[in-house]
Amino acid sequence: MQTLTPWTAPDPVVRQLSDAQGFQKAVAPSSAAAKAFGILLVIGLALLAYNLVSVFRTMSEYDAGGDRFFEVFFSTTGENFSTDPMLVAYVWGPIILIPLAIIMLVVSKLTRGKRTEAAFAAYSRDGYVAKALGLPFRFAANNSQVVPQVIVPAHLGSEEVSRWMAGVAQQVSTLDKAGSKQLTKTLVSKLSKPEVAIPAETVFPGSPPFALLVHAPDAVGAETVRAVVPGERSTRAYIVNLSKVEGWS
Repeated sequence: MQTLTPWTAPDPVVRQLSDAQGFQKAVAPSSAAAKAFGILLVIGLALLAYNLVSVFRTMSEYDAGGDRFFEVFFSTTGENFSTDPMLVAYVWGPIILIPLAIIMLVVSKLTRGKRTEAAFAAYSRDGYVAKALGLPFRFAANNSQVVPQVIVPAHLGSEEVSRWMAGVAQQVSTLDKAGSKQLTKTLVSKLSKPEVAIPAETVFPGSPPFALLVHAPDAVGAETVRAVVPGERSTRAYIVNLSKVEGWS
């Protein structure tokens, strides 16, 4: 069984998060607008790339001159000289989605201050600093990958955490194909939001009260430090950017 070193919330992090300006530097709450920006931009660029490839292929095939580039680029006429819905998507999709993505990015930037203020106010009331450790497995379903992290509050006995993590790993290793599929579906569903922490009990029955699960920010599940804010509806676990913490080395 892995033995964890007892963990204490680092003083530089605690000091940084106790101040509104320091909190804003180190914590960046996510937003729906930022997520929409990424999705819209990827789709828009993919459609644009496909259309460009199609345009150059068509111009090469028919030996068309460069002066006909925009005519071909904006063409939505299919083989039967009728409007092709797919060509409409390739032509007008990027024109609509990319500007919309930029708008979402601007909205995200403009609302960042309010999001951070709200997060700091909640953290100041009853929040705490915790460490999040990646569990030794990852799950993937429907092109979505989840690497769970367990949040370890400061001063918690390392033996208790180690015992629980070992028990979870043992439980997962003994699941059959159907059980593994159901567990994956549950984790992908419940950990769909990267900052929302859930009681481990909802996924792994019998887990102790301290155990919270949260979505890791990467596929490695590397250790992160979190500003945890308990709430009536959900618990938020904001990632602390340690490179922005004064006095951190």
